[in-house]
Amino acid sequence: MPATGAQQAAQADRQAEARNPDQAAKLEAAGGPGLGAGGAEAASSNYPPFAPSPMPYVNGPMILAHRIICDETGKKSFCQRADQLAATTLWVYRRFWMGPQFDFWYVRTMLEFAQLDHDGNWYGIAQRSARSALHRAHDENGLYLRTWYGKKAAAASAPNGSFQLHAANAALFAWMAALGR
Repeated sequence: MPATGAQQAAQADRQAEARNPDQAAKLEAAGGPGLGAGGAEAASSNYPPFAPSPMPYVNGPMILAHRIICDETGKKSFCQRADQLAATTLWVYRRFWMGPQFDFWYVRTMLEFAQLDHDGNWYGIAQRSARSALHRAHDENGLYLRTWYGKKAAAASAPNGSFQLHAANAALFAWMAALGR
């Protein structure tokens, strides 16, 4: 039976720990969740820097970059890496935790990746995020100054009243509209 995305992500995390024992020991000593025992899900809000998919805003552009390099050079290893990273992130980023000003970059680049890859999963992530933002991210004045889950700016490391969240939400809505979704 083939491994599921969750099993692949957990295996990749165990391999990352094995390649970085000093960093894994620091994480464990600091009281972090580690990756081995609880797997990627246990560490989803506190990824160490050596984990295969620690930050959405880094991985989205990396996936897209690998795919573009593959398409431009014909080197299939770049497509394979893009597909592997994309499969891992599909499982890991079922729910975003960093804040729209960061998470938007993953969603935006995965929408562009979807146009090359034709996988409906990426549109689904964007649609769910946009729907959640539309219903939960606005404040009492109608500005989208909350996270996609309705939390205040501080929960997303944004200053109170900052337009970071509003801009990220507006950009998400614009990309969805541009793609006719």
